[in-house]
Amino acid sequence: MTDGEALARDLAQLRAGKLPAVVLVTAPLGGKKTLAVMVAHDPLADAPRLVLRVAGWEPCDRLGGPLAVADHTALALVLAMAAEALPGTRARRDRPAVLAQAGQYRAVLALADRQRSLILADIAGVGRGAPLVSVPAGAVGEVAGALAMAERRLAASGIVTGLPGEVVH
Repeated sequence: MTDGEALARDLAQLRAGKLPAVVLVTAPLGGKKTLAVMVAHDPLADAPRLVLRVAGWEPCDRLGGPLAVADHTALALVLAMAAEALPGTRARRDRPAVLAQAGQYRAVLALADRQRSLILADIAGVGRGAPLVSVPAGAVGEVAGALAMAERRLAASGIVTGLPGEVVH
């Protein structure tokens, strides 16, 4: 069975409600942190949706996600703008710096224990206590690459022809 066939089988099981999510891509982020880009069934939209999670955070922390990707283009734009702004941006422990915002997503540079972290948030979700995704600031390229690779894997599977928020040509 090829990778594409295995993914198609897993996505069919996801749609049938037999799996809660399917991991598409993982990316090491340094230290004990690993990014997972998954596709999960969104019961509200009755459709699949990409979700970002970062393993390595304490279970009680809201910093590991899940961050549902409702607008792929806006999140990709935020990641690109954040990568460009990072080198010249400084943050203080008590004052994070907004790096980028597009659509419903915002990227913020925060400083904790002398470590620079990139925090990704769904702006509307923050007010409702939604989880955030925090990654080492230097790993923004890995996050963007993993998101793009997950989208390519889904497209190659032939099972998912479009996700909510995705522009299909």
